[in-house]
Amino acid sequence: MQSTIDATTDNPKEIWTAILMGVVGLSAFLGMPVIVGALVEGYGLSEGQVGYHSATGMAGGIVAAILVSVLINRANRRTLLLAGLIIGIVSYALSALTSDFNQLLALAFASGIGGGMIYSLGIALLAGTEHTGKNFSILLFAQGVFGGIELFFLPQIAEVFSTAGVFMALAMAFVLMLPLVGFIGKHSQLKEEALEQDNPLPSNKLAPWLALLSVFFFYIAVGSFWTYVERLGVSAKLNSDTITSALTIGNLLALIGCMAAYWLSERVGQAKPLLVGLACLAITFAVLGQNINEAIYLISMFTFFLLWNFIDIFQLGTLSQIGHSGRHVALVPAFQSIGTAIGPALSGALLANGWSLSGIMMLDSITTLIAFILFILVFIMAFRGKKDVGASHNPIVI
Repeated sequence: MQSTIDATTDNPKEIWTAILMGVVGLSAFLGMPVIVGALVEGYGLSEGQVGYHSATGMAGGIVAAILVSVLINRANRRTLLLAGLIIGIVSYALSALTSDFNQLLALAFASGIGGGMIYSLGIALLAGTEHTGKNFSILLFAQGVFGGIELFFLPQIAEVFSTAGVFMALAMAFVLMLPLVGFIGKHSQLKEEALEQDNPLPSNKLAPWLALLSVFFFYIAVGSFWTYVERLGVSAKLNSDTITSALTIGNLLALIGCMAAYWLSERVGQAKPLLVGLACLAITFAVLGQNINEAIYLISMFTFFLLWNFIDIFQLGTLSQIGHSGRHVALVPAFQSIGTAIGPALSGALLANGWSLSGIMMLDSITTLIAFILFILVFIMAFRGKKDVGASHNPIVI
C-alpha cells in the first residue's frame, strides 16, 4: 500500500540512511540489558537507580518524538538529523567520564533526545516512501541484526574498557552517521491535500486513539521487561555468558517473528495474529512471575523476542487502516517512548519499595492484557461486519 504521507519517488540513498537512523537512534534501547548490567557492576548503581536511568532516557525520547512530529514538515531535516547526532555524541561521551547518579540522569535525558530525534526522523522518512511495507520490514530486520551484534560485542567492550567503554561505543555509532547527513532531503514535499486519500475502511475517530493507547500499555511491559531482563537472568542463577548468549539468540528469533508476521498478514489479516500474540505474551509474563528458574527464564525470554516485533507489525498495520491520514501512525514512536519510559520508572519505584522481580513480571502481564482488551475494542469498533483487514487489502506498514 502506498504511503498516505508523502507521495514522492523513493530515493534509495535516503531510504537506507533512514533505516540506519532507525537502528542507530534506537541503539541504547537495543543494548539496554548490557548497559544496565554495566551501570550496576561498573558504576555501582542499584537496580532501582538503573530503572530511573532508563526511564529518564526514554523521557528524552518522548520529548524528541514530539519535537520531530512538530518540525518534520517545517524545519530542515538535515539540520534535525545533525542536531540529534551531536547531542547524542556529546551526552554519551560525557557519560563515559562520570559515575555520579544525578549527572548520569541528566546525560541520559540528553542522549534520549539525541537518539529519539534520529529514530523519529528515520521513521517519518520511511513512512513517506512508496513501498512502506518493504522498507519498514527491512528496518525491523536490521534492528534485530544490529541488536544481536550489539548484545554480543558490548559485554566484551564492558569487560575490557568497563562502563565508560560502553558509552563510548554508543557515541561512535552516532559519529559514523555524520557522513550520511547529506543523503536525506532538506525539506518535505508533503502536500496537505494528499493526506486524505481513499481508504478501504470508514473513519472511526475513537478507534485509532484506543489503538495508540494499546501501544502505550504494551510498551510499559516492554520497557519494564527489557530493562530487567539481565537481572532476571541473574535471579535465575545464570552466569553472564549464558545470559549474553541467550539475548543474542533472542534477537535472531525476533527476525523470525518479523517474517512470520509478514507471511500471516497476507493470509489471515491483522486481528487474529495480533490478539494471539498479545495473549501469549501476557501468559508468558504471568508464568515468569510465578517462578523464575533457568528453563522458565530462557523460554520466556525467547517468547518475548519472538513476539515483540510480531506484535509491533500488526499494531502498525492496524493503525495504517483505521487512521486515514497517517498522522496516528506517526504518533506511534511517542506512545512507545512514553510507555517505555513509564515501565522502568514504575518498576524501579516498586523495587525500591520492596517488590520483587516476580511481582514486576505480574505487572507486565496485566499491562499486556490491557493492551489485548483495548485492541479487541478497536477491532469491534472499526471492523465490525467486515472481512478482517489485511488479507485482501495488504495494509501491512511495518
